[in-house]
Amino acid sequence: MDETKIKEYIKELFNVQMTDTYAILEKIENVLSQINEEKIKTEVWTQALDSYCELLKTELESISNEALKLIGIKRKKRLIKHLRLYRSLAYQEIYVELKTNKIIKYGDLFMRGHSLSNATAGCLRGHTAFFTRVALPKDVEFENFFGGHNGFFALPKKGQTYKNEITDTHLWAWGVNTDGCLGLGNTNNQPIPVQLKLPERAVDIQTGQSINTGTQTTLMLSENGNVYGCGRNGYGELAIGNTINSSTFVKSPYLKNIKKICLSFSSGVGQVLAINEEGELFSWGYNGFGALGNGNTNNLSIPQKIILEKKIIDIHTCVWEYSGWSQMSLVIAEDGSVFASGYNGQKQLGVDNTTNSNTFIPVKDFTRYTPEILKDAKKIVSSGIWGTCGVLKKNGDLILWGQGEYGFGDSKTLTKTSTPKTRLRGVKDFQLVNERKWCRCIAIMKDGRVLAFGKNTGKELGFGNEDDYYKFSEILLPHGELEDIAINCFEDEGGINAIINDSFWACGNSLDYSLNCSCGTLQKQD
Repeated sequence: MDETKIKEYIKELFNVQMTDTYAILEKIENVLSQINEEKIKTEVWTQALDSYCELLKTELESISNEALKLIGIKRKKRLIKHLRLYRSLAYQEIYVELKTNKIIKYGDLFMRGHSLSNATAGCLRGHTAFFTRVALPKDVEFENFFGGHNGFFALPKKGQTYKNEITDTHLWAWGVNTDGCLGLGNTNNQPIPVQLKLPERAVDIQTGQSINTGTQTTLMLSENGNVYGCGRNGYGELAIGNTINSSTFVKSPYLKNIKKICLSFSSGVGQVLAINEEGELFSWGYNGFGALGNGNTNNLSIPQKIILEKKIIDIHTCVWEYSGWSQMSLVIAEDGSVFASGYNGQKQLGVDNTTNSNTFIPVKDFTRYTPEILKDAKKIVSSGIWGTCGVLKKNGDLILWGQGEYGFGDSKTLTKTSTPKTRLRGVKDFQLVNERKWCRCIAIMKDGRVLAFGKNTGKELGFGNEDDYYKFSEILLPHGELEDIAINCFEDEGGINAIINDSFWACGNSLDYSLNCSCGTLQKQD
């Protein structure tokens, strides 16, 4: 059979209109019959049917979306920005009310890319070049997801039941279970999400950042202000007064009324900061450089209250192993001033020297000729050795300092080390990712632009090339409404993820099928 005849059959398939289901099926049957009579090669008509199915899928989705709009509802995709993904992408399908943009229903979670030991996709799959649904129970809505690398948790929406049980204090867990970090009572990897019953409802879960799957820690903050932990406990990270690992969630007897926790964990070493409802600061875990701010460098398995003159409203801590361990912490006081403790090899503590400090000291602003105490901070990011620290002020000034392995975004020439200075103004929000010495920073501007600088040899910044950038430059966004954007990096790998016009866009190198292809600009992935 000649090529022209084959094209006619394919064209005939695509000429079918979405008006009558039975007519469509009859048309397909007739065409298949003709194909069979003409003895067309199997791969030819299979390709034609695949293409047609994709067309039907697109039309059906369009019809479904239009029907939802008629009743004031829109289906959207949501980035899960706090999932620390390794060679992977993830989004959740949600339904929102058009008038208020309020979420009225939570849908499925989808992931693609890396799946270590077939355990992290929630569907017993290997690395996959397309999004697959995580196999959570269909009759339970999940309002949040936590975890990273290869271990994950799903939190049900309040007020639901599953198998006649209220799920408010339950989680679903799956993935790699090193050191018992999933809290399931064992150390077996869990390819399919399983139900985990806890005594209290979770409001936050923080997991280890380690790329080394041999060691992982998990901490859970309950809505009642209690802290539970499981997994690795080599430096007292679980806050239970010893250094014994636990494969179940264990409640810390030393903490109560906790409002926020911050865990940093890398290759078997972790440190933690916490603040309570009264604005008191607590710290525990590894303390090799004094980042716990308790006046010495002794590790703590029992949380210690850190005496500061001001109430603390935000915390951030970082520990990294790169040519030796390093750690430092930043906190924001109620008046917007910032304090730092720990490693200071590249002026990470915000002072003009390189002396470490095991107590919290004020960070200074060197933007003007005469340094002054940094004030009016609303967001902080700390770093480890060779890392860059950041503060966003309430007026939109972005201050960066420390080790500028890729500069600080304000110059085309490389500046290696610097004290805190304003690098960019008019910033609405920012994300600063320090992965050992690999730094990337994106800034969402008040005027709607998105800027970035830092490591770009993996095409991760969306500039269309592989050149590192020392100066903030505008990311090449596609046409359409930018709904959300984040940079997702793991050590020297990663890329920007974005939801634009209800589609998932990403850039960077495709590793373990994480992207459709390696690309230096944002491209659709769904």
